[in-house]
Amino acid sequence: MSLTRYQYDPNSPGSASQLRFTSTKDLNLNISASNANMIIQAYASWDNFSDVDQYRKRPEVFSPSSPTRSIVDVHHQRSYYIIPQNKLGQDIFIRATEMTGFADIIRLSSGDMKPIKVPVSKNMSDSHLKGKLCRKIRTMVTITIADAMLPRVEGLTSHQYTVAVRVSPDHNLPSESLIRQQSARTCGRTSSYLSSDIELVEWSEIFFFKVDSPDTYILELIVADVGNGDTIGFFFAPLNQIAMYISDDSTQSDPINSLMWMDLSLSAFMNTTQADRRGKKSGGKLRCAVILSPKSNIDEANENFVGGINSRFIQISPSMEGPWTTLRLNYAAPAACWRLGNDVVASQVSVKDGSRYVNIRSLVSVHNNTDFVLDFYLVSKASSEIMESSADISMLEGVQLNGNRIQTDEFFEIETYDPNAGWIGYKAHLNQDQPHAGGSQQLRIDVNHLFTKMQATSGLELPSGWEWIDDWHLDTSANTGGGWIYAPDVESLNWPVSDDSLISLNSARQRKWIRNRKQISLDASKDIFLGQLKPGDTVPLPLSALTQSAPFVLQLRPSGSDKYSWSSVVRKPCQLQVSGKPKGTSEIYVSDLAESEELLCCSPLSEISSNASSHKIWFCLGIQATEISKDIHSDPIQDWSILVKSPLSITSYLPLTAEYSILEMQASSHFIPCSRGISRPGRTVNIYNANLCNPLFFSLLPRRGWLPLHEAVLISHPRETPSKTISLRSSISGRIVQLIIEQDYDDKEQTMMSKTIKVFAPYWFSVSKCPQLTYRLVDVGEKKRTRKIRFPFQSKKKGEGIVEEITDEEMYAGHTIASALNFNLLGLSVAVTDSSNGQFGPVKDLSPLGDMDGSLDVYAYNTGGKCMHLFVSAKPCPYQSIPTKVVTVRPYMTFTNRLGQDMYIKLSREDEPKVLRSSDARIPFLHCENEGADKLQVRLEDTEWSFPVQIVKEDTIALVLRGNDASRTFLKVEIRGYEEGSRFIVVFRLGSTKAHVRKPQMEVTPVEIIIELGVVGVSVVDHMPKEVFYMYLDRVYVSYSTGYDGGTTSRFKLILGHLQIDNQLPLTLMPVLFAPEHISDIHQPVFKMSITMKNASTDGVQVYPFVYIRVTNKCWRLNIHEPIIWALVDLYNNLQLEHIPQSSSVTQVDPEIRVDLIDISELKLKVSLETAPAQRPHGVLGVWSPVLSAVGNAFRIQVHLRRVVREDRFMQRSSIVPAIVDRIWRDLIHNPLHLLFSVDVLGITSSTLASLGKGFAELSTDGQFLQMRSKQVLSRKITGVADGFIQGTEALAQGVAFGVAGVVRKPVENARQNGLLGLAQGIGRAFLGFLVQPVSGALDFFSLTVDGIGAGCSKCLEVLNNKRTFQRIRNPRAVRADGILREYSEKEAIGQMVLYLAEASQNFGCTAIFTEPSKFALSDYYEEHFIVPNQKVVLVTNKRVMLLQCSSLKKMDKKPCKIMWDVPWKELMAVELAKQGSQLPSHLLLHVKNFRRLEAFVRVIKCTSVEEVEEIEPLAVKICTVARKMWRAHEDNINSIMLKVPSSQRYIYFTRSEADRTSVPRAVPGPGQ
Repeated sequence: MSLTRYQYDPNSPGSASQLRFTSTKDLNLNISASNANMIIQAYASWDNFSDVDQYRKRPEVFSPSSPTRSIVDVHHQRSYYIIPQNKLGQDIFIRATEMTGFADIIRLSSGDMKPIKVPVSKNMSDSHLKGKLCRKIRTMVTITIADAMLPRVEGLTSHQYTVAVRVSPDHNLPSESLIRQQSARTCGRTSSYLSSDIELVEWSEIFFFKVDSPDTYILELIVADVGNGDTIGFFFAPLNQIAMYISDDSTQSDPINSLMWMDLSLSAFMNTTQADRRGKKSGGKLRCAVILSPKSNIDEANENFVGGINSRFIQISPSMEGPWTTLRLNYAAPAACWRLGNDVVASQVSVKDGSRYVNIRSLVSVHNNTDFVLDFYLVSKASSEIMESSADISMLEGVQLNGNRIQTDEFFEIETYDPNAGWIGYKAHLNQDQPHAGGSQQLRIDVNHLFTKMQATSGLELPSGWEWIDDWHLDTSANTGGGWIYAPDVESLNWPVSDDSLISLNSARQRKWIRNRKQISLDASKDIFLGQLKPGDTVPLPLSALTQSAPFVLQLRPSGSDKYSWSSVVRKPCQLQVSGKPKGTSEIYVSDLAESEELLCCSPLSEISSNASSHKIWFCLGIQATEISKDIHSDPIQDWSILVKSPLSITSYLPLTAEYSILEMQASSHFIPCSRGISRPGRTVNIYNANLCNPLFFSLLPRRGWLPLHEAVLISHPRETPSKTISLRSSISGRIVQLIIEQDYDDKEQTMMSKTIKVFAPYWFSVSKCPQLTYRLVDVGEKKRTRKIRFPFQSKKKGEGIVEEITDEEMYAGHTIASALNFNLLGLSVAVTDSSNGQFGPVKDLSPLGDMDGSLDVYAYNTGGKCMHLFVSAKPCPYQSIPTKVVTVRPYMTFTNRLGQDMYIKLSREDEPKVLRSSDARIPFLHCENEGADKLQVRLEDTEWSFPVQIVKEDTIALVLRGNDASRTFLKVEIRGYEEGSRFIVVFRLGSTKAHVRKPQMEVTPVEIIIELGVVGVSVVDHMPKEVFYMYLDRVYVSYSTGYDGGTTSRFKLILGHLQIDNQLPLTLMPVLFAPEHISDIHQPVFKMSITMKNASTDGVQVYPFVYIRVTNKCWRLNIHEPIIWALVDLYNNLQLEHIPQSSSVTQVDPEIRVDLIDISELKLKVSLETAPAQRPHGVLGVWSPVLSAVGNAFRIQVHLRRVVREDRFMQRSSIVPAIVDRIWRDLIHNPLHLLFSVDVLGITSSTLASLGKGFAELSTDGQFLQMRSKQVLSRKITGVADGFIQGTEALAQGVAFGVAGVVRKPVENARQNGLLGLAQGIGRAFLGFLVQPVSGALDFFSLTVDGIGAGCSKCLEVLNNKRTFQRIRNPRAVRADGILREYSEKEAIGQMVLYLAEASQNFGCTAIFTEPSKFALSDYYEEHFIVPNQKVVLVTNKRVMLLQCSSLKKMDKKPCKIMWDVPWKELMAVELAKQGSQLPSHLLLHVKNFRRLEAFVRVIKCTSVEEVEEIEPLAVKICTVARKMWRAHEDNINSIMLKVPSSQRYIYFTRSEADRTSVPRAVPGPGQ
């Protein structure tokens, strides 16, 4: 709700009129990745169609010879189409729905695309992802009112007439329309008189209406006289009788040709007296046109709905018979997944020329990120197996061997009757006939995993060379209810013979499930050639290569020749075997992918020389997975990308072009050149001829005479540490510079194969617009260490030794390199050496360059005694990824002539005149030394010298030059402070000869618009969906006023009373991301901004008189928990920013702005960083990953963004943002000692101990121990010494217990699996675990204890400093399993936090002593929770119901609750309500299927015993209703389809929709989808 108030004081003429908008309720804004992508798509479409207006104004701009369709043609087309593109590598079938049923099925061949006649509505309210379209197709009615011939009315002035247009339903006809009467009105005046009795009235208005059907509406036109209100005439007719259609192919678009004359009647609204008074019997004639939208478009739209099925989608199937899957258009998501028969495919949607292109592909794509055109090949590994097995296949009756051999597998499900629990599962038997024996193999399977095992999971894998052809289904040949046969006991079961099911003695029953599979013919296992892939291209893999049981291996080689063999995988000797892959193999199986990096080698087919290894080509293949959806079990569905790139890349961040060499050391210690070439500044060179398994050496030769001190340095070695630096010597000056070699690679992470090497220098020297100069770096450190009082006999030259001398010959394009410089100990002296050795100027101390905005003035002299004023500064390197600092040398002043004639310049009275020619721009000058300040004088050819002017700031001044004939010439001198070429740029222009006349200011009343908001909340949600962070704004005040200073000045003001950004990741250690350290006062806002600007520019310069930004003078806290960084990166990567139009036909001018005064206050930040190595994406930080992990939670620094006050600053508008970023960057890197002194010794110690503990835990190879330890690491939250000691003791006890228990458990488990050999392996694992697991626990104990001490110290310091504890404004938003973004509910948010924090107990023996924190946080979705007596909570999720015990109901969202018991829905057998001492249900009983011997078969939930108020549902009934709802949903999910995806042979579950015969994953769509 909002309030609007207008305020104006007539007694104060100069006061501002205020229009104030005030919100009385909180304003919440949800921003999701899906909604952002929809907005981007809408903006791209709007930008596309905006060209239509440009076409109407300038049609010659749009070339008719363009290969793409004109945007104007797209705009005028009447129908859009969905164009599927088949990239599955096999034929598929597509159909769309129509009025009479399903359309003809289209066979879409592999690689083909065909437009499907499925018109897409232009209405943006139609949601193509959900299929929720309006059920009524409405018709657009366009009514044009042109003019009328009316009876003339006598009068002194011309009359005004109105036309009322009404479109209303005909009540005499049956109609279900929801649209009632629609009306519009327009006014016109008499334009001319056609005769003495007729006058012509013109309106020329167009009205638009929407109707459900033209057959049920009527049109009314009423013409009235405005002066007296009399009705002139009336027209009435059914809409369908007077309206006309314009066909799609009609070229006549001018509405004038559709106008018709209609007679106006008098009888409906005029009585006889009115008609007689006018003296006319006719109401005149009205010319109008009524046009309907194209009939063909309407008919097609009406055919789009068949029983509620929306035809704006297409259906796909692998065969003519089905099953069919509805494929919806996923505009807002990068990709979506669908079922295709027994497989899973992905789709991507793009819009081009108004049509929707749907790319249907597999879940695996290959990207070529190399410099080669590559051939890709999929090699089948099952051909030989099928050949061998086919020789032993015996002919069976009814089975074909020459074609596709069909085999039927049988699965028997058995249940027994329990009087207390009903029918319960007994055992299940599988008869899977082997094709070579014809017998059967029986497997005993727990019935609890019935539907999992039925879908051919682990234990029921298909033999090689076979594939399923249908799903598991019941064998109904027994002709009994549900397919069951009955018998007195299990032993008496004899399928298909059955006893009477009604006999009470029958306590066992059985039914049979069957599934058919076929043998893959030899032709189906042929190798697949994918074709050529150019650099930067992407190709999806054929679906057959991912779904067939015969494994396919990916191979590649350079295209265009047969000189190289197909690639093979090369592994390092120390690399561990990847689990899950066949032992002893090293191929890339495309149907069994895992995230990793592999090294590939293509060998030459002909031995060119003895050193054949140098001619091999190496590639790095990276396998990455992106989650695009979830199945009904909340398991991720991943889209896989196989990225082929170079194994070694070198990027030179030197300002010099250099020649590089890569050398490989052989076993004989000889070097073989692998690669040589030219490295350019900022460019990356990819190396393909170097074997990373062997030692590699690197050599670099920059231009301008740089030579290496050593032949080559080590950059890669299997066991040794590579070099971090490379030293160069200048052959010109003898200087030695040490370059830094940085590698984004960690040798400890064995799965990382590729290496990225950066080469950069610590410092650059950048010189521009200067003559040839020589620089001397002088040691002034000894001078600074001496006494401040110098004795008379002490030498002035002592301590000023020359460190380095840099000559102009070393400069390359104005740049050269230098080693690390200590500005506090160095001085600089410069000489001008144009033709001979110049004279060095005085030594200037370089210590000011150590400051962020530090600079200094230096004078350089030549042999003639003339000098040049130089400006020296230091700034960061233009390459942001390296820490290089650039020392820039620029002239203090440069001059530009824009007069059109030559002019003369002097920089002092004693200076010689210098000519500045008409074509000169940014020219510096040498001048005679002046004892005072330099003062500028100018003159023209026929004028005298101007008055001396001193240049000290940016300004615009006027100079008057008196001519020899007493005339005057005005010069406009612009002094700008750009640093590209100098400190000041002086531009001379001709000034105006007319005097400026000050115009009197008009009296304009200022107007101010004010928006006041109490609370504003912004929730940012990613594509999962998951709330990432929440921004809270309090007391928001926005004001815009204009009309000040006579209407020339406007002002914008923004005030924030409070600002806080919360980290909404549920298990984060830092819930508050950004907030002020102290609570803000109501009278002291945390942020205030005020900007004033001139409405009119002055000489083309936009003027801002005042820019004021003020933040609270208190310190701000920036708390970064590492997972929030990766969550934001993932959110950014899922934004479809590439769809934003980049090109524009409009050429924008970069205007110049002037700021009279800018005042930005200081910002104090306290930055804290908590690392989480376990949640870090693999290999993303390279070499910095172990460094960041070692620092751990020791990162505590204080950052001061210093105050900025500037006056009279000129700049281009495009340089504002880079200047702000550069300023912040320089503040952040300023004074790095803050980082060094802020390192916490306790934090580093804790991190080191934790890393050692993790290493010892991984040595144990105990999966259960590692899983429990990782869960505890993710959920630990230590707030003090007690927490650290308790959790450390628990970790120690856990390590000891697992080590002792493993002595018995591991040998037994291995013996069961692998027999006697497994027993020996188990004894070895038990001995290793007995040693390392207690050590891991001990290290964790010390680590957590140190963490507790550090947390306690931090808390004490905060209490002493009176600092507040940071808490979230609200709990993270609850998102249910359906993924729909609902309105925020605090109750649901608390329930979700209870789920995240709930911890269970881990049994050791018969006692529960170990806690398992956040047990169901990552597997379940919250649905509902209820509070029951005794501080207990009933929590319902999508997978189970559980009872929890809380220590405090008020803090249950902050403190973990104990899980007393949980019942998964698959274990639930019945739900029962019970009464105890009351008329209403007070207890809820949950009967479980399976239970242990000492456990109860029922779980009891005791609800409140107090009698509820009438008409209020009892709590037990509420819990029962929710439990039944979720239980039924789980039972519906059982009737699901299991499909295999290319992820370690993993399966996903799809729901089956019988209504439209489709199957879709119960995915988690993004908000707004």
